[in-house]
Amino acid sequence: WPQTAIDHFILAKLEEKWLQPSPPADNRTLIRRATYDLTGLPPTPEAVAAFLTDKSPKAFETVVNRLLVSPRYGERWGRHWLDVARYSDTKGYVYDREEKRFVHSEAYRDWVIRALNEDMPYDQFLRLQIAADQLLRMRSAECGVRNEDLAAMGFLTLGRRFLGVVHDIIDDRLDVVMRGTQALTIGCARCHDHKFDPIPTQDYYSLYGVFYNSAEKTLPLVPQPERTRDYLAYEEELKKRAEKLDQTFQKK
Repeated sequence: WPQTAIDHFILAKLEEKWLQPSPPADNRTLIRRATYDLTGLPPTPEAVAAFLTDKSPKAFETVVNRLLVSPRYGERWGRHWLDVARYSDTKGYVYDREEKRFVHSEAYRDWVIRALNEDMPYDQFLRLQIAADQLLRMRSAECGVRNEDLAAMGFLTLGRRFLGVVHDIIDDRLDVVMRGTQALTIGCARCHDHKFDPIPTQDYYSLYGVFYNSAEKTLPLVPQPERTRDYLAYEEELKKRAEKLDQTFQKK
């Protein structure tokens, strides 16, 4: 049964419990397991038929490689990271203080999917989500940052809005950075030195200062339009409506 060196250790532990490895799965079961695991979808009848008729010793390797290069791979496994990043396209508890939906939240979602499909190194994957703007400013050859990588910073900005209370918004961003990248909670240090982990309040507010002195803005996903007569008229009307909306909020 052992096919690799590690299998010998697994077999030894099984035999300690008077257990034996399960029998090999048949090819139909094998391709279903691999396809569900890597893409979250069932295999097509054509893919199953091709695998069953492929008698080469690398038939299963061919299946796995095909699944890994499928766009569905990033969609399947990107969902796990989006859960870590508390991704949402709505802001939740805001009432009428601001728009309830995030603008262009799908840009971050698509960036995560693309990063997985492009097999981006994990360290770069994290750096871009925390500081893509700073890396882009460096413009160094080894940096390899593109303008579209700014979408990665949705990791920070797509959190809860807490009725616009900036201290709670920043606390949420600190939490997602530390729990998401280091599996370490630091929320306790907002009020006191952490009782269990070596996180003093001083460190918490050092990070807080970084976020408090950062500005949040949304960049357009499309090229700037030509400033034609119609576009200038559109801008003028948009300005009037924005002013009217602001006056209404001030009055309320």
